[in-house]
Amino acid sequence: VQFAKNNVELIGLLKFDFLGLRTLTVLRDTAAMVLENHNRIIDYDRIPMDDLAVFTMISEGRTEAVFQLESPGMTSFMKELRPESLEDIIAGLSLYRPGPMDQIPRYVAAKHDPEKIRYDHPLLEPILNVTYGCLVYQEQVMQVVRDLAGFSMGQSDNVRRAMSKKKPAELAKYKNLFIHGGVDEKNNPVDGALARGVSLQVAEKIFEDVMAFAGYAFPKGHAAAYAVVAYQTAWLKIHYPVEFMAAMLNSYLGSLSQAASYVRVCRNMSIGILPPDINSSEARFKTENGSIRFALAAVKNVGESAIRSLISERQENGPFKSFGDLLRRMDESMLNRKMVESLIRASALDSLGVRRSQMIAVIEPFSSRLASSRRLNMAGQVSLFEMGAIDQVTEAEPEYPELPEFSHRELLGMEKEMLGLYISGHPLDEYETAISLFATLNSSAFSAPSDNPEEELRPAAVTDGDRVIMAGMLVGRKNKTTKNNEQMSFLTIEDLYGLFEVIAFPRVLSDAQAMLREGQVLLIGGRLSIREDDAPKLIAETIALLEADMRRLPTGFEMRMPTSGAQRLQKHAAAQPTDAAAEQKQAGDAKHRTEQAVSSGKPKIRLCIRYSGLEQDEGYKRLLAMLQYFHGVVPVRIYLEQEERLVDLDQVFAVDLDDDLLGIVAVRYGSGNLALLADP
Repeated sequence: VQFAKNNVELIGLLKFDFLGLRTLTVLRDTAAMVLENHNRIIDYDRIPMDDLAVFTMISEGRTEAVFQLESPGMTSFMKELRPESLEDIIAGLSLYRPGPMDQIPRYVAAKHDPEKIRYDHPLLEPILNVTYGCLVYQEQVMQVVRDLAGFSMGQSDNVRRAMSKKKPAELAKYKNLFIHGGVDEKNNPVDGALARGVSLQVAEKIFEDVMAFAGYAFPKGHAAAYAVVAYQTAWLKIHYPVEFMAAMLNSYLGSLSQAASYVRVCRNMSIGILPPDINSSEARFKTENGSIRFALAAVKNVGESAIRSLISERQENGPFKSFGDLLRRMDESMLNRKMVESLIRASALDSLGVRRSQMIAVIEPFSSRLASSRRLNMAGQVSLFEMGAIDQVTEAEPEYPELPEFSHRELLGMEKEMLGLYISGHPLDEYETAISLFATLNSSAFSAPSDNPEEELRPAAVTDGDRVIMAGMLVGRKNKTTKNNEQMSFLTIEDLYGLFEVIAFPRVLSDAQAMLREGQVLLIGGRLSIREDDAPKLIAETIALLEADMRRLPTGFEMRMPTSGAQRLQKHAAAQPTDAAAEQKQAGDAKHRTEQAVSSGKPKIRLCIRYSGLEQDEGYKRLLAMLQYFHGVVPVRIYLEQEERLVDLDQVFAVDLDDDLLGIVAVRYGSGNLALLADP
């Protein structure tokens, strides 16, 4: 209806919210691909809801692409909570909100240690036992006022409504009725908590708890529906990962820049992302031999009609054999020159075996010759002498000039321009080890794709004022003049997970001006600016160039590291030689000490690191990559704290006992988690 909901409710109509969730389409599309690929029908109403593998995956923090659970903050919470049932996920979704978050430590502690469960009164146990003694849901409040004070179902719903409308004043009028009893506004009798054996002190405390809860109560029905969808997506990720991730990418087909993080998730899951291909791709993402083939509909400037024509021609007359064959079979009424160039730049014609530079160079002359020959044929103006020339045009390949291929960075830039993300690589790939060593935060912490219409209510994974180090490539810059007539800049930085914005105020900008060129890879230290009404930003305090082989933190960044690590790095920095010859000598001395410790008759040295995560974590992979970077001869042993087991790494992960390595390990994992031990 065309009236405000409050007015509609006053005349007795009921308001419904219907949520059109992207994830529901993902579930449908995944089921369709599973049926096509495996001839299995997925009935979401009948999948097992107690799959241990699903809860294990969530507990380990592998929640990328899992509905409602993929934000960094929620992922961290799930790792603490270690859910074992759907009930735990329902509670988690209800608790991870600005108000109930205060209950999270109590809830987690009680879940893992039943002795910590407390009830203010025995009547509360059957109501709160499912949430380990914590008040979590609106429905629990309704049951509390019914069981402890004798409210009717209708009266308890009035309490729920007062809570959901966030009207504590309206809720407060029920206090006397809850404690002492009496009659409600309709003269219906209410026993009151005192009449049911609850002491005055306990009754007042319980009601105050309910009042405090009024501002953020969450309906369990809402959370349960979301939890079921969350579980279903996690189940698909476990059992049909390729189909599920293809459906996820299809859901972002209209905005692939947002899907870039999911491409990286696929690669982390060992799912290959195949580039768009004129002979293999369909309009949408599809599965192909355990990998995902990029969609033609994702290519910029190529319309839906052109894609349909291209796929129809390919199905009817077979694959395109060459670039010339494509241009001959797809006339300009179906696929114009701009579309052809876009397909080239998107890598969709790479499989035809011609350099992109050469194909782009011949589009105009060869297409013009084809168009001319078609016009003459249609007009019937072909002479006996012209027929041979026309036949040559309609059968020959273009004459490709001897041009070098574009540089690797240029090729990647073309893909990003046409597809919204990089496919055959990433300009930062060569910097990945250095970034993992020094950056303490990436852009994924700022935002995660979400279907929750109440996302603004959810707490951020990072907090205002946090000091961090971030890294990425400068892709945009906007300058602004301050009130003092000084220049400041808003920098757009791209890392391996997406984009983030950096504000460089005049002092920092002045120091960093020379390095702020587009395409430059930067290491940026500063503090976070998190505002409710604005996207998160990094306020730069220190900016430095990042080198792919960088092995020590630049001066000025130590303050953003953990205290123990910063002190250690400062100590090492003070001891560093100042000229190249001295540096070379120190490196040689370190290597000599290492080899001597290992090969001499003395006990062998082993580097031991305590790691708080799991072997499947991305952080563990980064740790291994770092060890390989400092490759040497000293063996390494990892203590996996969560699993309570030791792992002796292969010799490929042996290291040099280098001061830089020890400093970086101390910074990233804490000096208390690092030890050098002599083997017996």
